Amino acid sequence: MAAGAFRKTLNWIGLYLVWIVASLIVLVPIYWLFIVSARSRVELIGKPSFIQTTFFAENYTGPLTDPVFQRYMINSVVIATSNAILVAVLALLATYALTRWKLTGADNIFFWTITNRMAPPAAFLLPLFLMYTRVFHYDTWTLFDTRLGLILLYC
Repeated sequence: MAAGAFRKTLNWIGLYLVWIVASLIVLVPIYWLFIVSARSRVELIGKPSFIQTTFFAENYTGPLTDPVFQRYMINSVVIATSNAILVAVLALLATYALTRWKLTGADNIFFWTITNRMAPPAAFLLPLFLMYTRVFHYDTWTLFDTRLGLILLYC
């Protein structure tokens, strides 16, 4: 009886050691990312250490106060929010149509959707680039390099 309890305890200790090692493998790079991001340029060039003695807050506050970075952030928020809303509306309507009515070839539509998700994104770059620069072009207006173009592209 004592040997069985001892073996069970060893199994638990081994299991905890495995989980501790796995946690360290995951958490050490995150810790390293944080301490490197809080260093000054001089400290980055110096000898690396796992213990952070100073906190250089300029690396966090600097980009947020930079007007160029603020414009980039606003662009990202506008494009991501618009894209999320548009995708949700289109997905809701498409899902309703595909589930409510029995369409001929509905199985083909599902298969086509899944295979498009598996296709490499680089295969779509050239056709999309040509469409944005040549097809969707009216006088001086084009979808290329615009917010609307990015919103439609990510949908």
